Amino acid sequence: MQILELCYDLFGQTPDKINVKEFFQIMRQTKYEKYNDTESIPDGVFFCHCAGYLGGRGYNNFLDYSLLAIKLNAIFKKYNRGAENLPWKKINEAVICLLTDDRHDMYQNIPYFLGDIVKEITTLDKKKAFWADVATSLIECINVNGTYDVSVNFSILED
Repeated sequence: MQILELCYDLFGQTPDKINVKEFFQIMRQTKYEKYNDTESIPDGVFFCHCAGYLGGRGYNNFLDYSLLAIKLNAIFKKYNRGAENLPWKKINEAVICLLTDDRHDMYQNIPYFLGDIVKEITTLDKKKAFWADVATSLIECINVNGTYDVSVNFSILED
């Protein structure tokens, strides 16, 4: 039932007879259309919003932080090819945070590390593609039954 509470907290509604990951994809497309302007990147806003809940509100046991670290490393390598000179130190810090003290780092540091990386990407299309890959990876790392990842050890339930 806690995953339904998460969906309600995040999106103001809960899934009705659909897979929770599909629900996150639908909410990604519908709830955040308002951020689709020239100033912001909807997938970046979506990722940061979800990161705040998954890392900071007692829901962190639904996210496989180790898998997300692997996926972020792969995304970094994908975007670091060619002319880009992305800050390896930032992705390294993000990966280390996810593999160690992930509970608060997920909402306090990871969005900032990724934001610093995106600043170095040269075109808006590549920035949007980067955030789309990151948001997709986050959704793929949600496990509604709990992950039994290291994050479970740091889970803090709200009263």
